[in-house]
Amino acid sequence: MINARHIGWFGLLLWVSPGCGGDEQQGRQLLVRVGDAALYEDALIDLLPENYNAGDSIAAIDFWIREQLIARAADDELSGRERDFSEELEQYRRTLLRHRLEEKLLEARAQELEPDSASIVRFYRENPELFRLSHPLIKGRYVRVDAKAPRQAQLGGLMRERAGKRLEQLDEYCLQFAWVSHLSDTVWRNPLDFLADVPESTRNSFTYSAINQTQMVQQDSVSHYLMVREWKPVGGTVPMSYALEGIREMVRAERRNRLLQAYYEELKLKAIEDQIVEFVP
Repeated sequence: MINARHIGWFGLLLWVSPGCGGDEQQGRQLLVRVGDAALYEDALIDLLPENYNAGDSIAAIDFWIREQLIARAADDELSGRERDFSEELEQYRRTLLRHRLEEKLLEARAQELEPDSASIVRFYRENPELFRLSHPLIKGRYVRVDAKAPRQAQLGGLMRERAGKRLEQLDEYCLQFAWVSHLSDTVWRNPLDFLADVPESTRNSFTYSAINQTQMVQQDSVSHYLMVREWKPVGGTVPMSYALEGIREMVRAERRNRLLQAYYEELKLKAIEDQIVEFVP
């Protein structure tokens, strides 16, 4: 490992001009040699990130030295068979080929892989075991105000409003006095996400199954208000709207698998027909 006493030396090597001596090859500035391997300044540049600094240069040289030493140690310590990776490389090559081929097939038929609304609904209805809640969900509203904010006696009623003039009054009140307000109550949310910036002790004080009731918890100089419009308990069915993107991806994956399996089966049958594949009796 390169330590502090090497920093000045490497700094000189990195920034010295080609005409200042050193072991050079066709005008190249040599930085360090490990056995027969040599690292030149122009090759070092390829190892560095953009906008590199002296620290990056030192780390890159250290990494290069370590790789050379590991290769030399492997030559000394490992047998020829242990250093033979031809089987692994061939398997890796085949894996890459399969991946590249599958990508091309799927890209060419991307349109038919995309699920429509009917297929999403059908998948949701046919696989209820996949859609069990591991955490509760709520639709609701949350407002945080200073404990001394005015007219808080009205806030509980305003938070339960669905439309009309009083809902406008809720918007106006939150614009004037709320530190935080989430007033949309039509989207399913995980309470832990919905109230992520609320202290845990306050979150635990709320009752999520209390429907259309405005709950207030005061902590220090802050008043937290929560109104739950709808609630889904742990173990209940995940609403389709909440799981929509997940369902869409599951349908895509199912279609991708079917398409690839059909392709492989067709490939095998064609190879048998052409006697490329022959089963020995």
